[in-house]
Amino acid sequence: MYCPRCATPLSKSEIAMDNSYKNVKDQSITIKFKLKDENAFALAWTTTPWTLPSNLALTINPNLIYLYVKDKSDRTIYILAKDLVGKYFRDKNEYEVVKQIKGKELVGKKYEPLFPYFEDLKNAFRIISANFVTAEDGTGIVHTAPAFGEDDYNICKKNNIGLVQPVDDQGKFTEDVVDFNGQYVFDANEKIIEYLKKEGK
Repeated sequence: MYCPRCATPLSKSEIAMDNSYKNVKDQSITIKFKLKDENAFALAWTTTPWTLPSNLALTINPNLIYLYVKDKSDRTIYILAKDLVGKYFRDKNEYEVVKQIKGKELVGKKYEPLFPYFEDLKNAFRIISANFVTAEDGTGIVHTAPAFGEDDYNICKKNNIGLVQPVDDQGKFTEDVVDFNGQYVFDANEKIIEYLKKEGK
């Protein structure tokens, strides 16, 4: 628990005595990550768009079944967990199953970074695996940014993927993220979404 306004951690007792909580809506977004050696896109869903400039990996469950599906409207091929296809295609006539595979077959595949900021980082921008990934929501493919989640940090460390931290103590993007430099991360959500829409991602 952390206060970016004060740039200090918060204790549990400080949180408990604060009656000023309010409900906020998180923006969610589904992003397509282009595989490097295939004409296909891995789909990942997140409620934290501001962490996407720090994406360094995609995590799948090695034991889940994944599908390559072709969108009949534009012929684009997407990859996502078999159990979650119905969340993205409401009608079976909207898509065609191209291939069915076990998650472990995706491990090691490389993809193009969403943003250019850390594209030269060693061992990054590849698909890794972990059992914490489920088919309960999202796509069965988890956007992974090691500076912003315990699971993300641990699985990237295990796979020798470095750490990038382009957010300062006040919760603002550093100059590493040139397109959003100086912006408070939650204020940047809309702009990041708009940027990705313009890029067709």
